[in-house]
Amino acid sequence: MSQTSPCSSPWINFTDAHKRIREELENAIKHYVNGEKTEKFETPVMVAPYGSGKTTLLRHLLCFSISQGIPAIKINLSYLIEFLRSQGVNSISEDSLIGYVTLFCNNVIRCIVNQLSQQNCLPYIDDIVDEFKSINADMQVVINVLNKFLQNNNQRCVLLIDEIEESYEKLKEIVIHGTTPFRGVFDSVR
Repeated sequence: MSQTSPCSSPWINFTDAHKRIREELENAIKHYVNGEKTEKFETPVMVAPYGSGKTTLLRHLLCFSISQGIPAIKINLSYLIEFLRSQGVNSISEDSLIGYVTLFCNNVIRCIVNQLSQQNCLPYIDDIVDEFKSINADMQVVINVLNKFLQNNNQRCVLLIDEIEESYEKLKEIVIHGTTPFRGVFDSVR
């Protein structure tokens, strides 16, 4: 862990294309958190074959965000689905999903900031904390950055979702949607 960064990014720019993709995603995060509306801004979605580095890039973006003082968490989609089910949600509209995503993020961040274990919090919280450990994050810095989100109602949080392919069909069963269950989330981010 370097002295200038509270974590260690696993990312390597193997090619100029890798560097361009990384920089575009970092800029998208900055624009989103700063509330900047741009014509080109869309919710980034990465689609690539198994083993191509999607998880590594998400971990880099987690480290990048925390290093920039931007509240961020990395989850597997299955955690969000488990949370929806724990809230008694069996069917919602795509426009309602953003409210549950916000509630989910708030709950996860509270658990991390208050250093609650899965026995006192969400059953998958230890796995989410392990994502910070996978980038050798200074947990005190993480807690301070995440606490910023809890203290400021206007503060935005970056939600990095991994392992979508494993749970996407389950999400489609819960969220009544036209094109994608995430449509309402995408629209609210713009």
